[in-house]
Amino acid sequence: MRNPLIVTLTLSVLFSAPAAAQVTYYPDGNYPYGNGYRIFLSAASHNPDRGSCLTVQGYPSATENDLGWATSVSAADGFSDNDDVYPNTYDLTERGYTVQIGYTSYQENVNQSNAFGAHAHLPVHSNAEGTTPNCSTPTSRAGMWGMYRTSDNNSYRLAYYLHAYLAGLTPGTNDKLCLITTCVGSNLHEMEVSNAHTRAYLEQEFHTNEAGTKWMYHDLSWQHKIASAIDYHFGSPRW
Repeated sequence: MRNPLIVTLTLSVLFSAPAAAQVTYYPDGNYPYGNGYRIFLSAASHNPDRGSCLTVQGYPSATENDLGWATSVSAADGFSDNDDVYPNTYDLTERGYTVQIGYTSYQENVNQSNAFGAHAHLPVHSNAEGTTPNCSTPTSRAGMWGMYRTSDNNSYRLAYYLHAYLAGLTPGTNDKLCLITTCVGSNLHEMEVSNAHTRAYLEQEFHTNEAGTKWMYHDLSWQHKIASAIDYHFGSPRW
């Protein structure tokens, strides 16, 4: 059991990059044999990395890549040993999913996701305005974005559930459920090349908003909602 005083202080304990290009987490808790579903979380892996509002202030390990990695790990397996601190919070492995997190280039991540046989492929990033690092985004323009592909009902449904579970938790007040081409202006490579049954894209908050970046960096209480959204989308499969 992890020391709850340490766990509740900061997400930074999760920010050390993995030695391998991909890390796999296996089912545990009440469903050690799994539910048959595989989830690939494609953590932000920009090269060069992108600084955040907190890197301006001297925080260690607070880049977009760091934030994407930490959120992915927490959603996959971050609550299994932490039920005394956050009761009734179940990560993906506790729900029976096998989860792989990619932390290389987005091209390599999606190739690995296809090799893994993922049923869902979800990039986990944070958003920005302007040239980073900066703290220029006002709260009225910050928030989470759940994005989906054109004419893809499965993509829309997962993005919808991500928005339903996460909107209102973020410090930003401009949470969005949106078509990728509308919010970004073009299609995204991972969404088009992935073979997964379900493909959606999560911008968890703006790392150019101070409150939003601190929420991603410090707060360990919400990442299980990503697991809830994925689980609800697949109908909560259990063996």
